[in-house]
Amino acid sequence: MAMAGCIDARALRSIPTPVADALGACGVCSLGDMLARPEALRESLVRLDARDPEKRAAEMLAACRAEAKEVDDVWGSSASALALLQRRPSHPPLRLPSRALTALLGSALGAGGGLLEICGVPGAG
Repeated sequence: MAMAGCIDARALRSIPTPVADALGACGVCSLGDMLARPEALRESLVRLDARDPEKRAAEMLAACRAEAKEVDDVWGSSASALALLQRRPSHPPLRLPSRALTALLGSALGAGGGLLEICGVPGAG
């Protein structure tokens, strides 16, 4: 639950906004906080006069655990920005007719890398 523990409780699909707000009022702001203090969810439901708070809390916690697993599965298989940068092909930067423009753009223009659009005011050239 490395990445999922950091998710704000208000962003969870399985926690209604009023419940997330009640959790936040007692210091439970993230999914990690909620899973560490499951009793806070039941207490928040009691404060909100929810019907059958024990059962609702158990259902919400189960849904939160499933959501945490889903998030960790997705983020665990995603490449970091550094890994993507290291995987890109290394081509020398394009040389432009203007040394000043080449110096300004640095290695932003590389052969086969992508498209860079430079815009200016009308008539700028």
